[in-house]
Amino acid sequence: VNSKHLPPKTEYVVFVRPSPVQAALYRAALRQNVHGGSQPLQALQRLQKLCNSAALVMRPRGDNGDGAKDPGVAELLKKIPAGYPDPSDPHVNAHAPAMSGKL
Repeated sequence: VNSKHLPPKTEYVVFVRPSPVQAALYRAALRQNVHGGSQPLQALQRLQKLCNSAALVMRPRGDNGDGAKDPGVAELLKKIPAGYPDPSDPHVNAHAPAMSGKL
């Protein structure tokens, strides 16, 4: 409808390396899903969130912060590399460079 009024669509595909926290949690989530028999759609959603920011997976759901954590989060917490902030800590900014390689 509006295509005659808009410029042509331009799309860029850019590869960004994941942060060390993202990479460690991604590998752990993959192993957990292979060995734990997780539900496939839930596993894909977890991996997609990890690609955006580790904090999206590790923090409780819900607007008020009291929601239930994703199953398996306790196991993932053990895989955070030494010296990096805990993504489940609400005081750690979700946009911190350690949480996402995009930033």
